[in-house]
Amino acid sequence: MTCHESRCFGQRDQNVTSHPSRCFNVSRSGYYAWLQRKPSQRLQRRQTLDEQIKSQFHKHKQRYGAERLQRKMPKENGKPYDLKTIAASLKRQGLVAKAARKFKV
Repeated sequence: MTCHESRCFGQRDQNVTSHPSRCFNVSRSGYYAWLQRKPSQRLQRRQTLDEQIKSQFHKHKQRYGAERLQRKMPKENGKPYDLKTIAASLKRQGLVAKAARKFKV
């Protein structure tokens, strides 16, 4: 760990007082520009997809996995969402489908 990194992350007994721009090795103006930047189109699409998947997941009582959700999801621009995209969204949100139980009389 360099002297510069130790100032940013510090030890338990030290106070961290360095500016974040120095920790990330960027200019102050670049750091503040990054803070003010709007989310990218990809991030916005990902967030809307996450919301759709979460609502569908809870609508179906948390029983649907990626494959069944893919069939139920509305199509975007005439094309269905990719299975891996839906699976990644479920994993990112920590959503796991409940396993089916065997019916007992």
